[in-house]
Amino acid sequence: MEEVKEEKVNELVVAKPEDWPMATEVKSKTTLDTPNGPMIFNLRAISYGEQREIEDQNPLPEAPLKRVHGHEYRDSDDQSFKDTTEVVNFARRIAKIDKCWLTKDGTGIPGATLVEKTKWAGANLYRSGEIAKLNYDIIILSGWGMGAPIPPEKKVAVEADPANWAKASQSRFGYRIKQGDRFLVFNLGSLSQLRINQIKDSCRPLPPPNKPKMHPATKRPIPGSEEPDFFDVAYKQRVKNSEVHETTLQLEEALFKFPGNSVEEKALWLDARPAFEVMLLNAFLGNNVIAYRDRSDFI
Repeated sequence: MEEVKEEKVNELVVAKPEDWPMATEVKSKTTLDTPNGPMIFNLRAISYGEQREIEDQNPLPEAPLKRVHGHEYRDSDDQSFKDTTEVVNFARRIAKIDKCWLTKDGTGIPGATLVEKTKWAGANLYRSGEIAKLNYDIIILSGWGMGAPIPPEKKVAVEADPANWAKASQSRFGYRIKQGDRFLVFNLGSLSQLRINQIKDSCRPLPPPNKPKMHPATKRPIPGSEEPDFFDVAYKQRVKNSEVHETTLQLEEALFKFPGNSVEEKALWLDARPAFEVMLLNAFLGNNVIAYRDRSDFI
């Protein structure tokens, strides 16, 4: 009987910062079948920072309010809302391809600004499916849908007591992300509620400025009355920065010490990693490592 050789899995254990490649180091080739024959595109991964920047600079519109029988709701079927959403998504796809397509001359899509690049693509690229395919290949290369928990060893059930419950609760979890022809293996530890609260407190943004409170009927300022302006531009940016810093510190606590002397420097280091690898780890940390899920949810 012929012996079946077990195929060896190419794994890289990410135990320190230098083990985790930057997005610019994660590269691949993809082929588009065009009417003029196959075309090869050299691509790289999109970074966590670049992904957020593209989304921030090209925000999706909010569906308009519609009132029916005295009740208001967001009308996602509004045609103008749909059209604007498609325009924004097209710009996001072009921005992503422009950053990650490694052209020979390094110029990417023609144009000095994203507006010019989007206009060029809209006028010259007739097959929208090609744009969608390249965008899909970039996010796959960046880790989208490429992660899975590593099943823990099956052990005999034991009677719980405070000591073994605490020990088990502090155990580390394995998570594997496919990157090209290999797998990155991460070991994540949980965070105590005390540490979670400390991180939240250290990242909490300053409160928003006040603005005059408006009368609900007249829509005019109420003399001597103020309320927080949660739509203040500077405050909204502080909230975004706070969320990024909180993610950075929680992942650092779960993985290993990130390079940098401040949370801002650590966040910049994390920003350079492949976008969806960071998102996968952050989601797994929050949903499975810190929170509790039935065993079947993460096997």
